[in-house]
Amino acid sequence: MAKADYTRLDEALGLLAGHGADLTNGMTSHVPMVAEALSAMGRGGAAVAWVGAHRKTVVPRVAASKPIEEEAWRKALGQRWRIADWSAFFTEAIARDGWRAVCERWVGRLAPGFPAAATHGVIRTAHAVRALNADATPLRLQEFADGLALWASTYVELPATRTVCPPLSDVKCQ
Repeated sequence: MAKADYTRLDEALGLLAGHGADLTNGMTSHVPMVAEALSAMGRGGAAVAWVGAHRKTVVPRVAASKPIEEEAWRKALGQRWRIADWSAFFTEAIARDGWRAVCERWVGRLAPGFPAAATHGVIRTAHAVRALNADATPLRLQEFADGLALWASTYVELPATRTVCPPLSDVKCQ
């Protein structure tokens, strides 16, 4: 396996400044995650080229509208329209407490909602953490905040109740 090459990841992430988490077709963007994965595989230059070719498919970042209050964060979970508010919330928390402390605190809080949005929030967060372990640059810290914001804003827990199904041996086929 090739040695990781994060030397140009910040250049790639910089190309995404001002862009949000969604694509023009309504789907969730994989662009920053692909850039990190290419860098992890030793293809930092390819990451820049790939982002350059695909960033036009990513919609502009929306502005934050209403701050998320520390004591009322649970009420804002799963509110997709508040992704920018969540990003601002996490950016402030990272600046205050450091990214590792935020990661330790919030991964546990958000874990029950990891399946939401096809797991994009948790996957984007994981890519950002891997990049931060190489170097905690401002653009990587922002990507981490954006990954957590996507996870929090799309948060949905799976039902906790179990339904009892009859054993397959009791099912009669026609």
